[in-house]
Amino acid sequence: MPDWVVWVIIGVVAAGLLAALIVWLIKFFRKTPQERKEIVINFLIGLVTMAEEEFKDEHGKGAEKLKMVEEAFNRVAPWALKLMLKFSGAKDLRELIEMALAQAKKTWGLGE
Repeated sequence: MPDWVVWVIIGVVAAGLLAALIVWLIKFFRKTPQERKEIVINFLIGLVTMAEEEFKDEHGKGAEKLKMVEEAFNRVAPWALKLMLKFSGAKDLRELIEMALAQAKKTWGLGE
């Protein structure tokens, strides 16, 4: 295969990736801060559920659960979610974790 064909293929793939990134960024910046916050909270609900499962029989472990959720978010959250957190208008991650916990408790039927 001639060298120019390889370079054309690489160029087409790079252009496709760039176009996908541009489309994603446009969609991202069109979302309201509240929509961005909801996306982060939905991700955090999964982490809160994981922490609750880990400490399910132990009461009074709120600080450990909070720390576990924070560390898990910082470790496993994709960069896009971290970017949404920055632009969500939330003061800090703990505020969103508390909101995620409240929503999770409603889902579990535990109320507030």
